[in-house]
Amino acid sequence: MKLLKSLTLLVMCSLCQWVNAQPIRRADAGQNFFSAQKKALSTVQAKAGVTEETWVPLGTGQMRDDFFTTLYLVECLEFDVEVEASETRPGVYRVVNPYRNYPYTPVETADEDTYLEVNASDPDHVYLGRCNTGFDFGDGAMEIYSIAGYKFDHEGNLDGAIEDGACGVLRNGHITFPVSSLLIKYDFAPDDQWRFANYNGKFRLKLPDAPDLDVDVRINGLAEGKENKISTYITVGDSCEKVRVAMFHGDASNDSLALMYEGKCNYQDITASGEVELDYFTDDVYTVIAVPYYKGEPFTPAYVTQELKYYNVGWKSLGLGTYTEAFLADCEMNIAGLESCTFSVAVEESTDRPGYFRLVDPYGDYYPYSNSLSYDYTRHYYMEIDATDHNRVYIKQMENGCGYDMGYGRIVLWSRADRELNNGKTMEEVEKLGYFGKLEGNVITFPKSMLLVRFIDVPNTPWYWANLSNKFKLVLPEGDYTAIAPTLAAEAEGEAAFYDLHGRRVNPETLGQGVYVKRQGQKAQKIIVK
Repeated sequence: MKLLKSLTLLVMCSLCQWVNAQPIRRADAGQNFFSAQKKALSTVQAKAGVTEETWVPLGTGQMRDDFFTTLYLVECLEFDVEVEASETRPGVYRVVNPYRNYPYTPVETADEDTYLEVNASDPDHVYLGRCNTGFDFGDGAMEIYSIAGYKFDHEGNLDGAIEDGACGVLRNGHITFPVSSLLIKYDFAPDDQWRFANYNGKFRLKLPDAPDLDVDVRINGLAEGKENKISTYITVGDSCEKVRVAMFHGDASNDSLALMYEGKCNYQDITASGEVELDYFTDDVYTVIAVPYYKGEPFTPAYVTQELKYYNVGWKSLGLGTYTEAFLADCEMNIAGLESCTFSVAVEESTDRPGYFRLVDPYGDYYPYSNSLSYDYTRHYYMEIDATDHNRVYIKQMENGCGYDMGYGRIVLWSRADRELNNGKTMEEVEKLGYFGKLEGNVITFPKSMLLVRFIDVPNTPWYWANLSNKFKLVLPEGDYTAIAPTLAAEAEGEAAFYDLHGRRVNPETLGQGVYVKRQGQKAQKIIVK
C-alpha cells in the first residue's frame, strides 16, 4: 500500500461557506462503506453499550483526528484526551469525551459523557467500538467506528477485518490504523451510510506515558554556499534513539521505506534535532522521509512530499501578471459561492520556446478563495499556455488538477482547442471551429464557452463548459509578446555527470535498464535506459 491515498468523492453539492467560525462541510465527502464491500454485511444493529465494568484512569494522552476530515475541510489536529483502562479486560481502553478538547469544539456539546472504546487486547489487531461523539457542527451529531469494530460487532469475529487489512496496531503506546479503515456518519443516517475515514492515515491515539517518537520534516531550500545540496530541518522526539533521513524522487512509497530499512540508499542517521543536507541534482517532486528508531526497531515515519524548482531550468520568470478567473466561477456546473475575480499570478516563459507560458499555482496564494485547507501546497501546479502562434492560443490540460479542492477532489482545467488537437484535428480545423484564444500585445483571451472543467475524482462526471460569460483574461507582465521571435537556448557547459534516482553517481558506460539523472553545468534532465 502506498503511504498516500487520494480522496474519492461520490456526491456533489453546493460549496458550503464558513458559518459561525465552524469548519467548511465537504460535499458529502467519502466513499460509502457498504458500496465498497465485496459481500453484503449483516444489518444487525451494533451493540448500543458495554457491560458494567470498572475502569481505571490512566491519565492524559493525545488523540489526532482523521475522522472529521472526511466531512469537513479541517486539518488533522491533535489534542489531549483522558484515557481509562478496563480492570477486567487487559488491553482494552476507553477515551472519555474524546472530542472535549478538540480545537473546533462546538458551542453546545453533549451533557452526558461519551466513550470511545479501543480494544487492543491483541496489539496486532486493534479495533474501535461504535461511539456517538455527541458533537454537532450544525449538520447533526457524528458517530465514529472502525471497519474492524463493525465487522466484530456484526460477524462475531475479526476474520474478515484481518483478511481486508482493516485492523489497527498498538506499538510503543501508539495506536494507529491503515488508510480508510475508520468510519464516520451522522447519527440520524441509517446504518448503511457509514463513510470511510482516516483518508490521510493520520489518526492516532497516544496512550499516557507513551515514548515521544514524533519526528517532523521541514524543507528549507538550497543549502547556503553549497552546490547540489538541499537544506532540511529534522525535529527529533526525546525518546528517539536515532532518526534515519533520506530523500527520494517522486511520491512516498513503501519501496522507499524498504530501501531505508535495508540501508540501500543514500541516508543519514541523526540523534538530535538539526539541519540535514541532502543531494539535489534537478528540479522534480521529492519526498524527504525521516524514520525514528526505538529499541533498535523502526517506528512510524514522517515525510514531506514537495516539488522543488530551485534551478528552474528551461523557464524564466516574467514576474506577476493579472488573471481574471473564468473556469470555476463561470462554468456550467454553477458552483455556489464562487464569483469571477481578478488577481495576481506568477508567470514564466519557456527559454526554448518563446511564447510558451505557464502560470505558477494560479489557484494558490493569490486566489481569493484558496487557503491552507483547500489548496495542495506539496507541489506546484502549472497552467501551460501555448501562445507561440498568437492567433492560435490554447491551454494544455492540467491533468492532475489545479491544486484547489472545494471538497470535490481534483479539478482538471483545459481548453477545447487543445482537446480537439489531442483528438486528432489539425490546427486549421480547430481554427475553423473558432476554438483558439488570442494573444494581442500582452493580453490573452478566449472566446465564450471555449474552456473546460472536470471533477475527475467524482465518478461519471462530464466535461463542463467554462468561460460562459467571456470573462477569461490573462494580462502578461508588460511587453508586446507578439513581436518576439524564437531563439535557441544555449547549450550547457561542462562535463556531464550521471546519477541514479537515489542520488548515487554512476558510470555512464555501465548503465543498466532504468531511469537516471544527467547533469551538465546548470542543466539537468531525466534519461531512460532500456
